[in-house]
Amino acid sequence: MTVVDHSYPSEVVRRWCGVVRRYGAAPNLRLDIKRVIAEGDLVVTHSHLDLEPDNPDNPGRALADYFRLNANSKVVEHWDVIQDIPQSAANDNGMF
Repeated sequence: MTVVDHSYPSEVVRRWCGVVRRYGAAPNLRLDIKRVIAEGDLVVTHSHLDLEPDNPDNPGRALADYFRLNANSKVVEHWDVIQDIPQSAANDNGMF
């Protein structure tokens, strides 16, 4: 099976290795999945990633990951959007 990862130019294995390395560099990282939306063969997660949860000067990042699944519920495509959470916002709505 071929997986098309639109967010990274390389294979999923390379991305997984990057996550493992990052986890080693940030052993306290916290990923809080706020929402999961599924329709047809698409699943979207909206998450808060914080690589330094004990650092109040680093509010983390907002992530949106989009997955397309095949008939066997295996991921065959992936896209993502990542945004740093600003220290202060122009409104009170927040990222989540």
